[in-house]
Amino acid sequence: MSVLHAWLQGLYAGLEGIRSSGTSALVVAREGRVLDFCSRAQGRGVVSGMPIGHAHQCIPDASVVEFDADLYRPDDLEFLPRLGAAVSPQVEVVEPEQIFVQLGAREDGRAAARRLVRAAADGPGHTLWVGVAVNRLLARIATLGMEDDRFRGVVLSSSDPRAELLAISGDAGEKFIRSLPVSYLWPLPQEVRGRLERLGLKTVGEVAEISEGILAHQFDAVTARCLHNYSRGRDASVVSSDYPLPEIAWEREIHLASSGAMWQVLSGAARYLADELSAEGLGGLTVSLELWADDGRHREERNLSRPVRRSSALQQILCRLGEGIARRSAAVTGSPVRMRAVVSSLMAQRIVQESIFSAAERSDQKEVRKLVSDLNDKYTDRIIFWGEQLPVTYREKRLAFWDPIRGER
Repeated sequence: MSVLHAWLQGLYAGLEGIRSSGTSALVVAREGRVLDFCSRAQGRGVVSGMPIGHAHQCIPDASVVEFDADLYRPDDLEFLPRLGAAVSPQVEVVEPEQIFVQLGAREDGRAAARRLVRAAADGPGHTLWVGVAVNRLLARIATLGMEDDRFRGVVLSSSDPRAELLAISGDAGEKFIRSLPVSYLWPLPQEVRGRLERLGLKTVGEVAEISEGILAHQFDAVTARCLHNYSRGRDASVVSSDYPLPEIAWEREIHLASSGAMWQVLSGAARYLADELSAEGLGGLTVSLELWADDGRHREERNLSRPVRRSSALQQILCRLGEGIARRSAAVTGSPVRMRAVVSSLMAQRIVQESIFSAAERSDQKEVRKLVSDLNDKYTDRIIFWGEQLPVTYREKRLAFWDPIRGER
């Protein structure tokens, strides 16, 4: 089985060019470094990760735009993942411009890569780099090295001038990467790669010559095992299927005696959806509510500018949608109905800080205290503490009522 890694360079620069209708060279920056660039900037020597100051030296007249994911439509950011899903159902999205695709045992990796190249011909971006190898490590090394002169002899020309393809066979993997710098061992954190260089280990081959036991004296046992395998071109990790992300739904058949009963039901639906989203580390950009009553099916939907997953925000949104349905249908109350609440357009949400709170009068206080203690034992490098619920001012409550996603910002 083969793994395909695709990197669409120029995606954000292309979208910014469409949005601004500008003609000058475009460089998209994030945290002071180059994230993406147009084909003109590429021709002047701009590369990903370069400091913005160096990019200005390469092309002084370039327009620098700060990256802001909220400015792009979800459909635009799903361009490459959609193409990958057409090649194989097993697609892992690293970033909107980078994906891994797990190919079948009998599928020709080069043929699949060329299908992807043809499908991307009319889309945003100026260059599609595709690497095919036996594992994720080598597949991404292939695309990371497209700008490296070491790779020029093995890059396969494709029929599309905007694309380049590199295929690494299984038996050639270890030999191929031995001469590469340790910076190509991309699954390892930057601090590990930097420490290897400070130890005098400049190439992957030099790391491969050192036993796992010696590496364990300089790093922890897990990192030593990873170094031992990666330096030999081995990677046992699998491509996770995270695209398209499934929707999260809540559905019940209930009897609503009054409109007040509907808000109680929707509050329960919001708590359920919030728990499911938090458990998966996801947030949703679309919330919809469907209701089947005697007079037919009714549906309300709201598209959000930012992902939502908190119970309070979901409750406000669902209640608003419920009000819209109740105004259109007189058969909502007084008869059995079926109700379905859905959060879709899901996106992975990085958790920066989590709060665990239990009021003193609740019976599960001891359980929460034990959970906090267990988390401290497991995550020794993080600060997890027992706290109290912070008061919410009347002003914040009113602002949250009129702006349900306020708490997500």
